[in-house]
Amino acid sequence: MWAYLRYLCTPNKIYHYQLTPIGIRYTIQDAIPETAYQVVRAFAWVGVFVCILAVGVLGPLAFVGAGGMAFLAFGMTNFSSKVDNAYIYFVDTYEVNILRKRDVFSLDSVPLEYHVFGTVHCEKGKLDETLNRILPYLNNYTIKEIKSYRDL
Repeated sequence: MWAYLRYLCTPNKIYHYQLTPIGIRYTIQDAIPETAYQVVRAFAWVGVFVCILAVGVLGPLAFVGAGGMAFLAFGMTNFSSKVDNAYIYFVDTYEVNILRKRDVFSLDSVPLEYHVFGTVHCEKGKLDETLNRILPYLNNYTIKEIKSYRDL
């Protein structure tokens, strides 16, 4: 049960960032090992085989009971990792909140009608280097040091 909770319910995230003159493009992916996906796909193919076997032995009436399993099994045969794309556009005045102890900063647009914000997770010790690359692209910004992750 611990492995299920740790790797499938609360997995770590893998972030990939790309800095462009108009903003930051980044992807977020769950850090679930590929073997977990292979195990689920294997169980799905076993489920497909069992459903086909049940139809062969019992006839079409087997779909009354095993129909849900058949749809579930066919749907899970292509189970794979999902990558989410997100963007932070450089459009107006920003408030840059920096959490140094976790190497994280966030960009929040000051007029909230734009709803442009994002949290950037940096490699250990590369926070200042990352900020030095991003800040020249921002027109107006204020920097604020924060103490906890909750403040982001």
